Amino acid sequence: MLSSEEEGTPVDGVFYSKVGLKYMVLEVLVLFSLKNFFFFQKWEVILNLNQKTCSVIGLCTMKSYKMDGPHRGFCLIINNVNFHSSQRKGSCKDAGKLLKVFTWLGLDVRTYTDLTSREIINLMETWQRVPDHKDRNCFICCILSHGKSGAVYGTDDRLVSIRVLTSHFTAKRCPQLAAKPKLFFIQACQGDKIQRPVYVDTDGPTPDLSSMQERVFLSESIPEEADFLLGMATVDGYVSFRHMEEGSWYMQALCSNLQLGEDILSILTQVNEDVARRDSPSGTKKQMPQPAYTLRRKFIFPIPMAPPPSEQHQCF
Repeated sequence: MLSSEEEGTPVDGVFYSKVGLKYMVLEVLVLFSLKNFFFFQKWEVILNLNQKTCSVIGLCTMKSYKMDGPHRGFCLIINNVNFHSSQRKGSCKDAGKLLKVFTWLGLDVRTYTDLTSREIINLMETWQRVPDHKDRNCFICCILSHGKSGAVYGTDDRLVSIRVLTSHFTAKRCPQLAAKPKLFFIQACQGDKIQRPVYVDTDGPTPDLSSMQERVFLSESIPEEADFLLGMATVDGYVSFRHMEEGSWYMQALCSNLQLGEDILSILTQVNEDVARRDSPSGTKKQMPQPAYTLRRKFIFPIPMAPPPSEQHQCF
């Protein structure tokens, strides 16, 4: 550039005097300003930079929920295994792994087994009133049971609405958890339909899967209030799968990915990928989890110094 050249030195083989160089630089600057006036005017409107929170290039840093307190929070695990007419074999494997992972992440974990519909509601009402929430960073509830669309079963074979359960912890009904993340993970069928595999060429175009009858309306499955996350093992209307010895596809994938130190939405995206890749032994049945949320910030579990549960069993 001309302005970077020292006075009296050749530019493109020609010497410019002090005065000539001065006017040439001015001319270039004027032309540059006219050329770029409309460009910068356009982007000034688009970016609408907030100098307090954004850099000059218009990039803002997303805030994260506070997770540096001495107590992370409470984690409830409701593990319904024994029903009047069935037994959810493999569910204890899920509950055990959830206990290990969330304890490792610093949560105060409480496990409840074989609760009726009324006992589940009573438990939510009890924890809604716990004053110690005010000293915690978050609240987590994992429910392992049978279910139908938008609801889970108690061991008395009566349904409890998931929305009713989460509503106990809104900012109005549980002010101790106001503005704090509240995470619910549900391992339960949401219907009796079975997802079938769709075979695609990995180098080919994406198939058209825009059928309206399978579309899930998130407003029916998450609270309207802020700071909730609802992780469902399957989309509405479909079954979810559980291995009788290894546990459920969803909870096993969730526990594995919680040990990676990513933000929760990245974790659940990877859980979606892991579960979606699995097949039933016959190769004809699939499962697609579904996270839905009203989180306003990133949620990241701080990773402890101790090795994750997946490595703790290794002895040398």
